[in-house]
Amino acid sequence: MTGIGPVEPYEPPDDAVRSSGLDTLDSFGPDSPRLSERWAALPPSRRRAALAGTLAIGITLAVAALLLLRPAPATPAPNPWPSQVTALRYDGPGHGPGRFRFTVSVTGTAPVTVRQLDTGLPDLTVDAAPSLPVTVDPGSPWHLTAHLTARNCAALPRGLNEPYIELTLSNRRAQQRHMFLFDGAYRRDLWRWIRASCTPTPPAPAPTHAA
Repeated sequence: MTGIGPVEPYEPPDDAVRSSGLDTLDSFGPDSPRLSERWAALPPSRRRAALAGTLAIGITLAVAALLLLRPAPATPAPNPWPSQVTALRYDGPGHGPGRFRFTVSVTGTAPVTVRQLDTGLPDLTVDAAPSLPVTVDPGSPWHLTAHLTARNCAALPRGLNEPYIELTLSNRRAQQRHMFLFDGAYRRDLWRWIRASCTPTPPAPAPTHAA
């Protein structure tokens, strides 16, 4: 007898699935092992290796973050020019004609070497005592005496407005020729000495004999 009955679901045999070339995918559903269970199932050696790797990655990331957030080192300030840290003070006339006393002082942290001294007047020769060069340390003033000699009185100026002393200075940064202008006491003392040195001494009157 023929007839139409209920359609039964068709399940191909395993051999048919394998022969069809289709891949089967595993999925993790409610029946899959939980993460904690899988972690517990790992051998102790693998668990220690995994923890060590995680810790190393964390340390690397922390160090990288510190390096990125660390401010760039400040550029050190250059050494100042020697004239910026050197002062010259007039201390008055020295012992003997044409001698003038000065004090050189240096501030900061680096010494300054005084290499040469000049008056700016070509007809005045000058020698320094003690002799140059001399290195002056910060906080240790150095005393010098300028000994001037008039070489050509006729060429000297008839007056002095702002006489100066020129020092050749050097430090770690550079070498400079710097003028220190003076007014007041040095100008007065220098002009007195020039007039005394360049004014001819009047001859002594001839002795007279009584008749």
